[in-house]
Amino acid sequence: DGTRADGPPRKRLWRPIARLDEALVREASGVVASRKYPGVLWAHGDSGNAPKLAAFDTNGVRICEVIVSAAPNIDWEDICADDAGHLFIGDIGNNTGLLPVRYIYQIDEPDPHHPPQHPITPTRSWRVRYGASQRVNCESLFMHRNRFHTVVRRPAGRSTVYRLEPNDAGDLVFE
Repeated sequence: DGTRADGPPRKRLWRPIARLDEALVREASGVVASRKYPGVLWAHGDSGNAPKLAAFDTNGVRICEVIVSAAPNIDWEDICADDAGHLFIGDIGNNTGLLPVRYIYQIDEPDPHHPPQHPITPTRSWRVRYGASQRVNCESLFMHRNRFHTVVRRPAGRSTVYRLEPNDAGDLVFE
């Protein structure tokens, strides 16, 4: 239930908008709605899967697959988009806590209706880490006001939100 200042709470219902076939995206981890192509969703698999994105429609029907080169899927956890036609792949997972730095890759969103015939390469990438040599396991990445935000799960059901302003520096630290 959501609260409203002008009346009683209203019930919010989640309803499925698509179902993905496991053969299309094995262990789907991230999904984002395209801002350039209405009705298109992009998804990817979690760690151990090929570095590829799958485009599908809101009925769960496959449109295309795009291989991303120079961006290994160590632990891709999420994907987000900006208003300038970019997709951002967050290789931000760290299930074992052994990885001191993680990566965010920027690609120009391909046309899913005329997909590239060869792997695409990120146009930018960032090495990212958390302060004080923290090694955290991130599950979510989103863009808000031109800044990246991540959600890190913590013990006892708590989570922490971090932010990072992308720039041209090589090693960026989340706040």
